[in-house]
Amino acid sequence: MGAGLDPLFNAAEPEDQVSRGGALLWQYFFFPVLMVAGAVGVFVLFGAWGDDAPSERELLEAVITGSENGQKQAAQQLAIAIAQARSKADRQVAAGEPVDPPFYVDPAFGPRLRHAFTLAQSEQKSEERQRWLAQALGRTADVLSVPLLEATLYAPKETQPQPSGELRRAAALGLLFMESRAAEPVLVRALADPDDGEIRAIAANALALFGAQDGGAADGAGTRAALLRALADAHSGVALNAAVALALRGDAAGLDLLGRALSRAGLVALGVRDLDHQRNALLNAVRGVVRLSHSPEAEGGLAGRIDGMKPAVEALAKDDGDENVRAIARQGLERWRKNG
Repeated sequence: MGAGLDPLFNAAEPEDQVSRGGALLWQYFFFPVLMVAGAVGVFVLFGAWGDDAPSERELLEAVITGSENGQKQAAQQLAIAIAQARSKADRQVAAGEPVDPPFYVDPAFGPRLRHAFTLAQSEQKSEERQRWLAQALGRTADVLSVPLLEATLYAPKETQPQPSGELRRAAALGLLFMESRAAEPVLVRALADPDDGEIRAIAANALALFGAQDGGAADGAGTRAALLRALADAHSGVALNAAVALALRGDAAGLDLLGRALSRAGLVALGVRDLDHQRNALLNAVRGVVRLSHSPEAEGGLAGRIDGMKPAVEALAKDDGDENVRAIARQGLERWRKNG
């Protein structure tokens, strides 16, 4: 099901926090793709269904057997239904409440969803359907979907046509949404993707999430080395995500980068100009620096460097124009004091 929201800070998040899937992107991923425009359209569709809304199983059958347009629409609707069910379950886990089993945990549902995806791969004009289903597969946390998503992200050269950039990013997002160590080797490979910086950023995002869950205790061979290499990535989202991922593991290799990301001017200098992206980068930089402030390794000169960043966090807590940033900075300072 995945860990509860915000494992670093136990205090409640600001009230306008997005749903589980959105939170994964917005907390760790500085350059979100594919999700926002699609989600808006789907909520309209949900509203249009009214009392005659098809069940999730009916949607799945429509994805497999419907007309071309019907399959596309059903895939979109099904992906959002799965996202909503996953978000509800994750909220219940985070709150320590009994979990209502999501519909997709039915043993018959996973194989049928995988079949729908492989069927879409074999048909022409199905790429939009594949994009929605790739994300849906990930959100079900079905580890048997990892080979399918990997084969989409890194299709054999003989596969024609080759998956588009959008489809490859959707497959990467599916691996992120899965929140499973089963996907880690593919994500490590994707962190060095030679063709697409957004795929590298998604991979760094996913690896940061693993660090938030267990401090990297379960990291496989090669994960830390891949994150260290990613610090030098020309894509600022990749480098920043890698710095956060390392910090959440107690590794200060990206500390200088996090320090530069603790102000909006610093982010502009790094190439992060969009205000939403700046907000998310600031949130992550604060989380990363605060995590390092109470790391057992934070001694001597390293401790001094970390403490030297406290004024920047204090400035964010007091003066930043975004309440989300001010709230996280205040929470970070409180955590800093408790561990001081």
